[in-house]
Amino acid sequence: MPINFESNRFLQNVEQAALQFKGKVSKELNACSKRLKEIEIGRSHLPKSGCLKEGLSHLCSLWPSKLTPNFQKVSVASVFHKNIGKHFVKGDVKAKDPHAELMKSMHSDARKAMSLLEKNATGSELVEKMGIMRVKDQIEFLELATNVKIQSKTISAEDGEKIKQQLTNLKALSKSAEFMAAGKVPKRTINELIIYRLKMREGEDCLSGHFPEKLEIKDLDEGILVDEHGKEFGSMRETTKIHFAKFCNDNGGDFEMITRWHKDQAGRSESPASLAVAATMLSILGDKPNQYWWKTGFKKDKEQKLNGAENELNASYVLASDEVLEKYKTFKEYENAFKTSLKCYMAYNMEFLAHTEMEGVDKKSETMIVFRTVTPEAMEANGIDYKTAKPGEQFSAKRRVAESGSFGKPVVADGEMKAHAVAMNEKLDNGLIATISSEGPIGTAQVVPFHNILANWMLKPLLIEKGKPANKEKEIYFLTRNVTFAFCELDATTMPKKS
Repeated sequence: MPINFESNRFLQNVEQAALQFKGKVSKELNACSKRLKEIEIGRSHLPKSGCLKEGLSHLCSLWPSKLTPNFQKVSVASVFHKNIGKHFVKGDVKAKDPHAELMKSMHSDARKAMSLLEKNATGSELVEKMGIMRVKDQIEFLELATNVKIQSKTISAEDGEKIKQQLTNLKALSKSAEFMAAGKVPKRTINELIIYRLKMREGEDCLSGHFPEKLEIKDLDEGILVDEHGKEFGSMRETTKIHFAKFCNDNGGDFEMITRWHKDQAGRSESPASLAVAATMLSILGDKPNQYWWKTGFKKDKEQKLNGAENELNASYVLASDEVLEKYKTFKEYENAFKTSLKCYMAYNMEFLAHTEMEGVDKKSETMIVFRTVTPEAMEANGIDYKTAKPGEQFSAKRRVAESGSFGKPVVADGEMKAHAVAMNEKLDNGLIATISSEGPIGTAQVVPFHNILANWMLKPLLIEKGKPANKEKEIYFLTRNVTFAFCELDATTMPKKS
């Protein structure tokens, strides 16, 4: 139906849409507000009758030529009122505005997204079809369009609220997508992690609904955190065993692979399953093996023969139990299930950290502080002199694909490191505590993005299957890519401040 551009309703929609963007595009708003008054848009300068396409083209031609994409959303959103019904602007907007092509692209994406949402598509289904980056650019526009459709009764209030809930989830995870893109996570992996996280938020008995709102430290040395009801870790380990296990298996993964990895990781960091995780993450992230210390560590790195990441995963397959080999007849089947399991578990860790408040976790920046002890030998191999390091100074180093750290404060691990942890009384010039032993532990602290967290001790079901929980290490297993660190004292509980 042609639009009556003389109607006050049209002008009201322009003004209403513009107000919703106030502050974000204030310069454009001021310029266009003045322009609106000068030419009385909708009354004297637009056609008294005609199709929407012609009217919108003329509208764009009257506005200032340099408009931001956000303000172009205003122009498009403003024409959504009851006269349009269920039809979208099909605008091949042929204005001479330099952003016309961008507007056209945004139109197409928004039109497609809204059509899917009106057909009861979930946020995860939307991302599967369009990708999170395309969807996130249209969210504000889709919110405006949804409100207008509810007001004009082209969709019911109930359906409108369902769409708004999907948009709320999409908006919340759009920031995560931006963080991952900045961290050079491949586009495909970003979409997959976002899809899994959206699925964890969808449905009546959604997985995210089992997360505690807050965890507080009850005993840091023992590694015990409790929720507001005094439950250790907010019963998250039971949630992992029951609800995440089902989620992982339902989405093409294999929860047994996760538990086997946890079991092997607890034994030694270079177990077949642990090496398979590291090798698989290289494939998922598109990194190269020579970017990291591999297998034999920095001492013999020059002597080692690296046959490629795939061989590590293949070795894990060959060494797998009879039950696993019975389930996966070929290596390719095993590899696909292994990758899916890891990505599901990464998404699970991200969603847990994004939902639950706890010390050392910043939900706004989607990062957490992780502590780790290292040896002087490892620092020397990277050409780093920790004795002359300034407090808070950040360092980059060649590291393993993934490393174990601790929540809350550095932990001196049992075994060799503990044997060397003697005479903690030598003060260095920079005020750090070190050991007299040349191989003793040095504390480091790093800010790690959520998307680098592979596992954390609060979610590990293995630790409650062994009878007595072993929480003292407070292990956070994280990817080292793009992570810098600063030296800290062994009793530090916060990131060291720069001098």
